[in-house]
Amino acid sequence: MTDLIKSAENTCTICPISALSKHLCALTDRLSRWFDHHLHDLAPIFLRLLLAYEFGEAGLEKLHGENWFSDLNFPFPFCLLPADLNWSLSTGLEIIAPIALILGFMIRFFSAALMMLTVVAIAAVHWPAEWHSLAEL
Repeated sequence: MTDLIKSAENTCTICPISALSKHLCALTDRLSRWFDHHLHDLAPIFLRLLLAYEFGEAGLEKLHGENWFSDLNFPFPFCLLPADLNWSLSTGLEIIAPIALILGFMIRFFSAALMMLTVVAIAAVHWPAEWHSLAEL
């Protein structure tokens, strides 16, 4: 059976479908090899862009919105700071950190700062309002 297929491929030199299928197979093979060599470099970039979009959107919303932090109980040591300062710090971080993530500038520092911001947001805003117990997580 394979000899029949090979002979059909050899005899059909003017068939456009055969030439197109060979070209597509070669193209997919080249794309596969390119992704194998470069995907490990691209994956962190896509993750950084996703995080930059999410935090940047939240920062711009805070920048153009009103301060609603005055009614919140922040965890220590952020409870020692005034609500206006907490608002300014979170707004500034949510605007500056996405820019740094996109540019690849101090990624570990800004990632750690955004993780801390997220933990504080969970403790001060999201946990009391939306989750009543650990089992609901």
